[in-house]
This record gives sequence, structure tokens and C-alpha cells, in this order.
Amino acid sequence: MATGKVVVKYIDTDGKSILKDVVRTGTVGEDYITEEKNISGYTFQGIRGNSKGKYTDKIQTITYVYTKNHIIKPKDELVNSGTKIINKTNPKVKNSSSEKSQKLPETGENKKRSILFFISGLTLITLGSTIIVFRHKKE
Repeated sequence: MATGKVVVKYIDTDGKSILKDVVRTGTVGEDYITEEKNISGYTFQGIRGNSKGKYTDKIQTITYVYTKNHIIKPKDELVNSGTKIINKTNPKVKNSSSEKSQKLPETGENKKRSILFFISGLTLITLGSTIIVFRHKKE
């Protein structure tokens, strides 16, 4: 009886192998099944070839393609030292925000308008209080 071979590859989108190839053998005409794997740090993207089929007298290659997940460092990994932010795990690596100024974002608040509203409100309260006092004196 002839033997067939199926090679299962697990690669990233750059074509780099991320798991050891799995080689399966079986009798020609017999069914085979391959499966995607959960790989830490990667998300399954697609498959090249058939995940199910029959062994043949030729070597069949099935390739599972994965995308590398972008890892975001937790905030506690960064330490603010004055005006520069230093990465605790690798102090030589500068964080992109260290080149930016430490200025807070604009909120759209207008200082002159705020002062004007404050003075207007204070004037109205004073005027209202004065009217109440004079009315109370007349009675």
C-alpha cells in the first residue's frame, strides 16, 4: 500500500514559521484532517490548502497564516521622570511621548469668556440683593 504525506505549516503574514511543522502520514485514499491552533500573541487569518482531504501519492502542504497581535504596554511600565518618560523595562528606549511637550490638550474653554460670565453673574447677584434690601426697607 502506498503512503501519503501531509505537511502542516503555521506561519505569520511575513512568511516566518511560528510553530514547528506537523507532518502526517497515512494510506493513499485515507482521510486526513488538520486544524488551526490557538497561538499566543497571534490571531488566525486564513488557510492555504484544504484542512480536510484524502492522502495522495504526492506531498500536500497546508499552511495556516496568522497575524501578529500588537502588544500595548501597561501604563505602570512607564515612569514619568520630570519632562521625559522612561520605559522601566528598557530605559534606553525612549517613549514617543517623551519628545512631545507635557502640555495638556486644549478643551475649547475660553478664559476671557469665563471671566465675563463670572463678573456678569456677580453683578446680577449684587443688583438682586440691593433691590431686595431696598424693598424690605420701604415696608
